[in-house]
Order: sequence, then C-alpha cells, then structure tokens
Amino acid sequence: MFENIEFPPTISNCTCLFKREFLIKNNIFYDEDIHYCEDSIFGSKSMYNANRFYYMKNKYFYNYFYNPNSTTSTYNKNKWDSYIKINERMEKYFNKSDFDFSRQIKINMLYFTLNMLSENGKSNLVFIEKSKNCKEIMCNDRVRKIFKEFKIPQVSKGLKIVTILIKYKLSWIYSLLFYTR
Repeated sequence: MFENIEFPPTISNCTCLFKREFLIKNNIFYDEDIHYCEDSIFGSKSMYNANRFYYMKNKYFYNYFYNPNSTTSTYNKNKWDSYIKINERMEKYFNKSDFDFSRQIKINMLYFTLNMLSENGKSNLVFIEKSKNCKEIMCNDRVRKIFKEFKIPQVSKGLKIVTILIKYKLSWIYSLLFYTR
C-alpha cells in the first residue's frame, strides 16, 4: 500500500494475473457481500502473501474506458457500507501479520472518505441531503479512528484543508465550500 491519499492505496487487480493454486492455498477470494471496490482487499491480501511478483512498468495490455456514469464514478450510499466493511476486514486480516499495517489501513480509510465526500458532492442530491451525508461520513467511527495517533501524509494545501475539516468534523464548512457551487 502506498502513502498517497489521492489514489486507492492498493494495486488494481485488472492489471494482475494470479495463479489459481496461489489463491486457493492462501484462501484469497472476493468477498461476496462487498459490491464496490471489492478488489481492494483481494489485491492487498494477494500482494501480502506473494513470495514474489513481477511489475511490468509501462506495459499496457488492456484499454481503459472511463464511464462517468459507472458505479465506480457515481455516488451511491451503499458504497460507503462496502468501504466500511473493507476497512474492517483489512484491519482484522492485517492485525495478525508480522508487520504493522495500521498506518496503511488508516490511509485506506482516509482515501475512501475523500472519495465518498467527492462523489456525494457530484451527486444530483439537493444541498441539505449532501450536507447530511457529509456529516454522517465525517462522524463515522471508522473515520474518527483515522485521526487517533496519526500523522497525515504530505499532501497539497487543498487536501490538507479538506483533511483538517474531516478531522474536526466541520461538515458544515465542507458543505458550504464544496456543495454550493
């Protein structure tokens, strides 16, 4: 996992090939009750358990089409539930490892939070609904847990301000700044 909160802190599984035996041996499967960003935990478990992997930098074997109306790009309140489940399961899985992944898990949750707030802002909801969703997201226990004994990674000034607004649960300021345009 990476120290960047602007992109998902995992690998994208669409760029990976896995041996079936490896997945079965390590009990790595997609969680059927997670419907958004499901490759996040799958990829994290795979990379953690891999003895080796090969990164083919600047090799492209697929075409990427951006669909602004896809479930990946649009607001859906159920996506937040998936994000919470993913973060809980990552924490549970990696807490028993030989390395302390707590920082990466918090960065992962911060990325999910920023993503959800952004999608909420782009949605067709009215201002009051966006503000209500914003407050629910910022006050979530998992989001609150991010800021306990956690130093925010180096980010742009804009992201620093947004992160401070989240940290201090200033959803009303966030809503005025980002949802009234």
